[in-house]
Amino acid sequence: MLEKIKNKIHYKLIVFLEKYTNYNSLTIILVLSKQPQLYYLYFSSIDPRFPELAIRRNTQLVIEGFPRSANTFAVVAFQYAQPVKVRIAHHLHIPAQVIRAKRWGIPAIVLIRKPKQAIASLIVRNPTLKINQAFRWYISFYETLSQYKSAYILATFEQVIEDYSIVIQRVNEKFGTSFIPFTPTGLDLKSIFAKINTIEPTLKKQCTPSSKKDEIKNLIIQDFENHDHCFLLKKAENLYQEIIKMS
Repeated sequence: MLEKIKNKIHYKLIVFLEKYTNYNSLTIILVLSKQPQLYYLYFSSIDPRFPELAIRRNTQLVIEGFPRSANTFAVVAFQYAQPVKVRIAHHLHIPAQVIRAKRWGIPAIVLIRKPKQAIASLIVRNPTLKINQAFRWYISFYETLSQYKSAYILATFEQVIEDYSIVIQRVNEKFGTSFIPFTPTGLDLKSIFAKINTIEPTLKKQCTPSSKKDEIKNLIIQDFENHDHCFLLKKAENLYQEIIKMS
């Protein structure tokens, strides 16, 4: 009952802001996501994920990235490698997590994936999300975090999947931590992907690859070449290259 009331208040507030600011709901959330105090003040009261996912003073590590950038693998594999559970803030997909980590002196990893692949995968998962909205989200996320490059270790999708131990070693070197690097065996990976699939078991929400998802993603990527999306695609790809060069 309480959750229904919270959602109703959230909906009415978003409708009010859309009406009187001429911003759509995504733009409003993106603006809030760059302002930690406003974002956490508002969403902590309506989002049931906050107690588990949001950064707190006793958080030991932040792992954040645009959706579909190996976020779940990064968190599950990291925890798997540690002898005791680490308090990790993750999966809100907002710059505010990393901005607050910098202010509080908490280590952070920012994940990044090439925009075509990340956005196509996101559309497969959330087919109601428009392609131009996904591009604007991607661009807003990484443009904001490019201003805080000293606050985190950048890890590409490929680095996390193929050699996560190097990423964790870089975290230890930068922040003076002593996390255990992830050096998996085949059995370890099997256990990790089994854990991931218990988190998101349905086909469209699986975090693991599948031929069905690949087929859908390829069709979506073809649509990126449409004139309506070319400018945003080019901007996102240039931003990706700039972020990689800064790391």
